[in-house]
Amino acid sequence: TLNNLAKQFLLTTASVPEGIASANQSLTAMRTEKLVALGDAADAWKLAMLAKPDQMDDITLRTVAEAALVSSVAEDVCKKLPEIVKTHTSAEWQKAVFVCQARAKDMKAAQLSVDILHAQNIKDDAFFALAEKNILVTGKQLLRQLTPLKPLTLALLRLIDLPLRDELYAHPDAALILELLKTKAESEKPKLDLAERSAVRGLIDAATLGNVYQSIVFPPDVVSTAALSKETGARLRALLYQATQQEKNPQNKVIDALKFLQSGNADELSGTIAEVLAGMVADVQPAADYNASADRLVLIYILAGDSPKALSWLKQAQTAAIGMPGVATGLQNMWPLLVAAGLESDKNYTKNMESWLHSVLTPPDVKAGAVPDMRAARKNVATILLVLEANGCSVPDNAWDKLTDAPTFDKNITPSAFTLERLRAAGVANHRAEAVLDGLLLANGNNDIPLASVIPMLRALHAVGLTAEAGNFARDVAAGIVLQNESK
Repeated sequence: TLNNLAKQFLLTTASVPEGIASANQSLTAMRTEKLVALGDAADAWKLAMLAKPDQMDDITLRTVAEAALVSSVAEDVCKKLPEIVKTHTSAEWQKAVFVCQARAKDMKAAQLSVDILHAQNIKDDAFFALAEKNILVTGKQLLRQLTPLKPLTLALLRLIDLPLRDELYAHPDAALILELLKTKAESEKPKLDLAERSAVRGLIDAATLGNVYQSIVFPPDVVSTAALSKETGARLRALLYQATQQEKNPQNKVIDALKFLQSGNADELSGTIAEVLAGMVADVQPAADYNASADRLVLIYILAGDSPKALSWLKQAQTAAIGMPGVATGLQNMWPLLVAAGLESDKNYTKNMESWLHSVLTPPDVKAGAVPDMRAARKNVATILLVLEANGCSVPDNAWDKLTDAPTFDKNITPSAFTLERLRAAGVANHRAEAVLDGLLLANGNNDIPLASVIPMLRALHAVGLTAEAGNFARDVAAGIVLQNESK
């Protein structure tokens, strides 16, 4: 949610803030750098090409161009590069020129570019090794040391098209991920793991993740009996995805999707992964045949952020719950997610909150004389109630009364008081861009954001009118707790 919000902010067409002219001139360059850091090199390149020449310094423009050479706009980069190098004379540009010449199979010009780079005493061992031993001469073995992976190195590796070693998929920059997922790999697991990590962070879309799942090779008989497989983790999810792409029977699709849902923890079932999961049952319509699974299908669509389809399945699940205690319990356990997704009615809100609190705060049966430890349960309930309240929901006093002995929350790094105050003030003043920036500063790129940052971020997003984004953020936080509780 926060990564997508950052991209919206960086691609805004709003005018630059008033201030010193030199600061305004650098804002475009700063935006392109951040877009590349978020993995959106294609849009960074388009923005750089719209900018006036004095708004992009040489180093930033070259960084953007190199990242764009491993994106969907590589052809446009090569088309415009000859004009760019006329005014940007740094010898480093010649490496990007070489990549374009190699793409065009103009080896005579490519050899000249390498000679120029050597004459200018440019140092880049990986680049020269690939250029001279695998591009200008068709070598069948790659250089051993290719990390840290750079955009131009990856651009050459894509031209060479040899299987890549596992370490290249471990910690790549976001701008390289899309292209890395298209490569041949010596082993499939690192690439599959990279795809899922990127999906959770919203750095790739559902189609890209689906393509990676589809690329994993399984015997035909294994795919046809996927629901019985002993595979686990990412490989199991890839297998189940392939099975639903071939399956014609809607009931079997639901079975495969439910096993997919059970295969991972909260972190592994968020972001784009949840969208892929929802796509596996997209053509299954609510009907009595699926009553026993209706609550799980509601959960799938909530995790995927598809409230309309979640609502249609919720109606089916509520009907099924009348005669199926398991479905009723499932709906009750996910009550916070129904609220965060906007699926709870005002009429039933208070009654269903009380039912949910009773279910999660009722001590389990223990041996005679033992005292059940409810500290973790109370902490989770308190977190969810704080998130819902910050998201604009009313939490009555009697709900807080049930948590009077709630434990101290987990220790986390204390967020900057200065940033918290700026965030609050930005919300009060309706400064949307400032609220987004301060929220991103508090998140600091972490998946596990402390509650002390979550609450003011939600309030600020609501204050500046970003209600949908705040709701998505609240849903993600609540989902992590609800799914974690279910797995126990």
